[in-house]
Amino acid sequence: MVALPYYVGIGGLLRTAPALVAAVFAAVRRSEYVVLRVPGAVTSVAAIACRVLRRSYAVDVVGDAADAVDGGALGRCGRVLSPVVKGHVRWVVGHAGAARYVTAHALQARYPSPIGVPAVGVSDVRIDEVANTGSRDWSGPPFRLVTVGTMEATYKGQDDLIRAAAKLRADGVDVSVDLVGGGRLEERNQALARELGVAERVRFLGTVSDRAALTRILDTSHLFVLASRQEGLPRALVEAMARGLPAVATRVGGVPELLDPACLVAPDDPDALATAIRELLADPQRWRQESARNLSTAREYHRDVLAARFGEWIARIPAARSAPDMAERSPAAAAPVQGRI
Repeated sequence: MVALPYYVGIGGLLRTAPALVAAVFAAVRRSEYVVLRVPGAVTSVAAIACRVLRRSYAVDVVGDAADAVDGGALGRCGRVLSPVVKGHVRWVVGHAGAARYVTAHALQARYPSPIGVPAVGVSDVRIDEVANTGSRDWSGPPFRLVTVGTMEATYKGQDDLIRAAAKLRADGVDVSVDLVGGGRLEERNQALARELGVAERVRFLGTVSDRAALTRILDTSHLFVLASRQEGLPRALVEAMARGLPAVATRVGGVPELLDPACLVAPDDPDALATAIRELLADPQRWRQESARNLSTAREYHRDVLAARFGEWIARIPAARSAPDMAERSPAAAAPVQGRI
């Protein structure tokens, strides 16, 4: 297999562009199957290479590029590029010979695949275990909120969660926040917590790679909060739901397919986020209902449930080249290529 980088920043892309383009074209040229993970810069180069070299390819649509740009992935000025980015991703998906989406409906509606090609909605979130309970036990304040996500970019919205926590504290709601995940923006978020006077109520836990440790954090929390500005189908949210943890999240990507509408708010609105958190924490009966509901939903993402559907789709991915072309090549030279950004 030829693996292309998961993420390449704009600066790095410009510095390495000639060598990167050459490597992508070479990988596409020698591959029997091409699966492009969408969206992404390297994926876009690979899609162009496939069109130039007359190769078929499949797409694995895992996120919404336009939402990422709207959320500040390219800075404030970059938001004007959102329609261009959306149009380009639609072009990439629109020429695919097969498509897998991590959502059931959301990404399909925005980036439709060609009529007649194999297309499925199968999440890439696979849960090995779901807590064997009907719902979590309620306990009163102080309330601990938790979120899990990288701080390498702004799109996970930790800053809005900190602002929401500050508003809740000002309104007399006894909350604290655990932020799991590190990155270059951690210091900026720490400064924001100090500025808002909640530094002592916000814990920056960094990357937690030990599964048992993360489970303990989730199990000792009252609410999972996802303030993202863009998502595909968020693994962290599903994993929290699998522990029976009620959740409040932004209405982006495939998140509305996971949570009750009453637990959803618009992105970039910390006041609305604070209100949704307050209302859920103030209602023990509803809190228990959301716990039970999230457990039930998480079971739909068990590994055994999704593996069969994913396998059926993999079997229908078209070969990159026609049968006569494939016969000319040595089997030892064949390898699939995955562009993942």
